[in-house]
Amino acid sequence: MKASLFLLLAQATGLTFHTEDATRPTTKVVKLLQGMQEQLESEAKADEETYDKFKCWCHDNTVAKEKAVKEAKLATTELQDRVEILLSKSQRLKAEVEKTEDEVAKNQAALDTATALREQQNKEYVDDLERLDANLQGVATAQTALSPAEGTAFLQSREGAAKPLRTILAQHSQKMSAEDKDTFEAFLQRGDGVDVVMG
Repeated sequence: MKASLFLLLAQATGLTFHTEDATRPTTKVVKLLQGMQEQLESEAKADEETYDKFKCWCHDNTVAKEKAVKEAKLATTELQDRVEILLSKSQRLKAEVEKTEDEVAKNQAALDTATALREQQNKEYVDDLERLDANLQGVATAQTALSPAEGTAFLQSREGAAKPLRTILAQHSQKMSAEDKDTFEAFLQRGDGVDVVMG
């Protein structure tokens, strides 16, 4: 500002006017002051326009930033709430998964136990079936041997009825009395058992 004032004074002093008023020093000073006033007014107007632009920009930018900050805070709060909800849900689901895995393990153990039991029962069934089949064959052999047309002794038949009868005796000996066991043994040793049965 001082530099522009100095330049104006230098220009004013270098000018020569042809009129009487122009030659007066006060006129020069007044004109110089009027020029300075006009220049200051135009600079003030330009400064005001620049200030208004920056003020508007600052105001708009400040409002926009404040709005963005409020929205970000709100979004942050919402996201924190959402994170807490999802974390809670994740923990609940993790507990449910662990519980389900425990139940699956227990069910698998129960299934394995049931499968082993069924296999054991099936083996016993097959063994019983084979034993009963052998017993039926012995009965069929005995029936054939006891028929009047056969003519040979019961225990000496070709089918060998003594073996299945000994198996039956071994399987059921705990249930028989001592006298029944002796009678059965005598029957098997004699071959036809006629004297034992009749006696």
